[in-house]
Amino acid sequence: MGKSIKVYYKPTCTTCRKAINKLNTRGMKFELHDFFKEKLTKEELKSLLKRVGLSATDVLRRKDKMYKELQLDTKKYSDDELIELIVMNPGLLLRPIIVRGNKAVIANKEEIVEEFCKRG
Repeated sequence: MGKSIKVYYKPTCTTCRKAINKLNTRGMKFELHDFFKEKLTKEELKSLLKRVGLSATDVLRRKDKMYKELQLDTKKYSDDELIELIVMNPGLLLRPIIVRGNKAVIANKEEIVEEFCKRG
């Protein structure tokens, strides 16, 4: 049996729903984690970043209204400060994030989800 899959998502997000539909179509079993309802802790977010292999800056969702309000496009923040901001404002985190074992992907493009499914 393969490693369990966990999907961090927002239920109202179209991109998240597309990724979940693709996983369902491929017959993959997974657990959902609505990180808007059950907010991530700093430790969980740091673990996700490590698994994805990206910095906090890399996973910022620039379309989120808080991105502009917090002036994330012009102000300089440390990774720890950004992690704190993402934990408090989950809309800042790119989504969905699919985790299997010690690896994770930001599955915001169909080809990324497809590649994830192929790796089994």
